Amino acid sequence: WTGATGEFEITKSTKVLYSADLADVAAQLACDYKKMTGTTLQTLAGKPSNGDIALCIKRNKELNDEGYTINIDNKVEIASNTSRGAMWATRTLLQIAELNAETLPKGNIVDWPDYAMRTFMLDCGRYFYTVDEVKRIVDLMAFHKLNALHWHLTEDQGWRIEIKKYPMLTKIGSKREQTTTGRNEGMDGIPYGGYYTQKEIKDI
Repeated sequence: WTGATGEFEITKSTKVLYSADLADVAAQLACDYKKMTGTTLQTLAGKPSNGDIALCIKRNKELNDEGYTINIDNKVEIASNTSRGAMWATRTLLQIAELNAETLPKGNIVDWPDYAMRTFMLDCGRYFYTVDEVKRIVDLMAFHKLNALHWHLTEDQGWRIEIKKYPMLTKIGSKREQTTTGRNEGMDGIPYGGYYTQKEIKDI
């Protein structure tokens, strides 16, 4: 991070502009910014003028495929080698905006991950999470630039994935009569279960 004097103000007229292949990243940024602030930012293909946020693919040999640069001055310019790098850049922008949603400090950021695999492990075999809860976890992973979800769906405590050829896996295997308490101190006597349909898993 290299700081500069002044701030960039995000207003209702601020647009998110993008180059080829970055429409989805721009739309995600606008969507998440609206969730954070309630302000809708228009997304358009094109080059920025003052007051806008711009995403572009620009080869930089000093960065890996997930690296990016952010230049915040009279406009915000994000450059990366790939769309994934652009996505991580927008997460950084949102992290900065979380401190003060309407203004960003002027300066330059050059960033890339040291590790290619940044994983979160979600164990739904033992404890079932709803679809909305899993989606929320994925959103939080992305916000913190984790890039791989290890989703544990099957084991003796519960089979959580629908296999249409073998319906008994979920009819019987998705449930257990009770759960151990503490460090195997006893059983709670409470039936517990749940599973995801194939449609739900594809949606997630």
